[in-house]
Amino acid sequence: MLGVRDQGSGVGVSKQKLVITQLKTTTENMVIEMELYYSLGGQNWFSGNVDPRGYFACAQPVKIEGDMRCVSSGERSGIKDLVEPAQRFTASKLPALQAKAQPHLGCCLRKVLDRAKLTLAPESAEEAEKFLALADRRVPAGSNVVKPEPLPYTIQTIIDQMGGRGIRGAFVYIGASQLVWKHPKTNTTYECRSGFQSNEDEHGCINSDVSLQFTVNGKRGELWKMLVAYEPDDTYSVWIWRNKSDIPGKIGSVIEVARDVYCDGLKGTVEHMYDKAIKTHNQGFINV
Repeated sequence: MLGVRDQGSGVGVSKQKLVITQLKTTTENMVIEMELYYSLGGQNWFSGNVDPRGYFACAQPVKIEGDMRCVSSGERSGIKDLVEPAQRFTASKLPALQAKAQPHLGCCLRKVLDRAKLTLAPESAEEAEKFLALADRRVPAGSNVVKPEPLPYTIQTIIDQMGGRGIRGAFVYIGASQLVWKHPKTNTTYECRSGFQSNEDEHGCINSDVSLQFTVNGKRGELWKMLVAYEPDDTYSVWIWRNKSDIPGKIGSVIEVARDVYCDGLKGTVEHMYDKAIKTHNQGFINV
């Protein structure tokens, strides 16, 4: 489970999210939050999908204990469904979409209840029925999600060797987001090694041929990125980079680099490097 401090209680708007309601379940401290929110879309590394940009309905099981809200992965993760595509967020749009979102919320709720094997408490069953009844009038949840092109074999292998997209993987541990990959257009089905060794250029940027890059939670006011490059000699190089340099003419600088990393040590290397960088450059504090 992922635990976060509760930023408030009740139903309301928070930045780009509108909490429609909370439904109690018969499981102790477990509720299902029904939300309408805006997403920039892009590669979803938890699901493997490429999500469209727009407004989504979501049903999410949440365990509330004191001031902690815990959300889960796996069978008790949330279900979302695209309500309306949109290139940019408009605050007034969230309340205006509530009626349109209700069938989508019903589909998400039904799928969450079935997958997570949860039962609604009697006091929430009547409220939930209005969403579930509307769900019968439309296609199943998830049908509006854009189907992704398969990731290149080598990029998917990097993800797997970092522990995958689940909560025990390195991505969750280091707070990774905004994953992007670089790979030749040819030979996406089989292993593809880089044509050259990854390196830092004169501008303080990282050059690579086959690599996976992602943003990590670094020092406040700085942009930190990690890059895992698959090298010509069948090893990995792991880089941590920030958009800050004390050298004129450079747009960034390398914080840490590890060479000759083998597949069975990739996950541990990524986590250890991140811990070391946070300790060295941010006094051991991870910003939230």
